[in-house]
Amino acid sequence: MAQTQLIPGKKKKWDKIQASKEFRNVLLGESLVSDPNVLVGKNLEISLVFLTHDPKKQNFKVKFKIKEIKDEEACTDLMGYYILPAYIKRAVRPGKSKVEDSFKSKTKDNLEVVAKPFLITRNLVSNSIKTSLRKKCREYLSKYFSERDYGEVIINLLNDNLQRDLRKVLDKIYPITMCHIRVFERK
Repeated sequence: MAQTQLIPGKKKKWDKIQASKEFRNVLLGESLVSDPNVLVGKNLEISLVFLTHDPKKQNFKVKFKIKEIKDEEACTDLMGYYILPAYIKRAVRPGKSKVEDSFKSKTKDNLEVVAKPFLITRNLVSNSIKTSLRKKCREYLSKYFSERDYGEVIINLLNDNLQRDLRKVLDKIYPITMCHIRVFERK
């Protein structure tokens, strides 16, 4: 019978992971690691309902990236958010038109972001109306992003203020049932 030898190693510890300043550095969780520096650069995805305690936000996920370790606590940056695909599938009904777009833009603090708006009209519409909705949406969002910092844009997205303002602008072209930003992330 072969004998096994124990290899001495570092003892693992639980390191806390904190959210970014937009969420007031709330505790996201803990990770068991021997060297806390291993966590730097790792990504985390958390349901928005966990952070806001609002059950209406259960279909939204928020992405964080660990940027540094301070006093055995991992500090994160908010990288973006997205809507779960199952929610989008449930939202699209027969007799309605879906309008999607994807574009890159820059915020006031010169960060490059990717935005993917998602609109549902009240009835089926022609392609020319879809195109004008897409064009007006892109124009409005590009201007909105260029006038605000990244943190301010994220807070307005999570509070639905941006979506509400966008819907008011787009309702002048054609009535909108649902107006969301499906994906918003920093590059």
